[in-house]
Amino acid sequence: GETGFGSGGAKFYTTYSTGNSIAKEDIPFDTYYFLLSGNQNASDYAQKLEKTFLANGMNAYSLLDRLEAEQATSNAFNKLFQGFSGLGLVVGVAAIGVLSVRAVVERRQSIGVLRAIGFRSSMIRTQFLIESSFITLLGIVVGIFLGILQSWLIYNEISKELEGAKFVIPFGEVGILIGITIIASILASIIPANEASKTYPAEAIRYE
Repeated sequence: GETGFGSGGAKFYTTYSTGNSIAKEDIPFDTYYFLLSGNQNASDYAQKLEKTFLANGMNAYSLLDRLEAEQATSNAFNKLFQGFSGLGLVVGVAAIGVLSVRAVVERRQSIGVLRAIGFRSSMIRTQFLIESSFITLLGIVVGIFLGILQSWLIYNEISKELEGAKFVIPFGEVGILIGITIIASILASIIPANEASKTYPAEAIRYE
């Protein structure tokens, strides 16, 4: 049986006889579960039940529809959180491009020195791409570590109330996200790297 107290709707579960003993009266059954056979639609059947028992004030609903509605709310929150995380990722990639442009401008003289001692244009380009890739990989490692740590803490709290819960890391999705991030960071820094590779050795003797 299921019984509630007060407006808070606190519930406890017990046998029917024990519930009657505690309440000191016969507790009426007010909740019924129906199992449909065949391909009957639960939502349509619930509407028919409400019409049939309209005088009794019956409220009927599909358990599957209610679970899907609750799941939709959870999914909406997850998508919102993912959207904010994705926005942060876009800003981070754009920041790498900005840092690359700034590095090229501020280090033009040192780039000229490197060209003067024999560095080829391709070597200068590779140097800047390696720098941006290092920053990207460092950010990815820190982000993944913090994300797994936060997920683990949340899992520890949820697992106390949810038996059989397992902590699973979606390595496939994480790998795809890492690949997209690396490619995006390279694209964001390739233009500044090309500009750096065009620096002439004469820049080494110019002073601002």
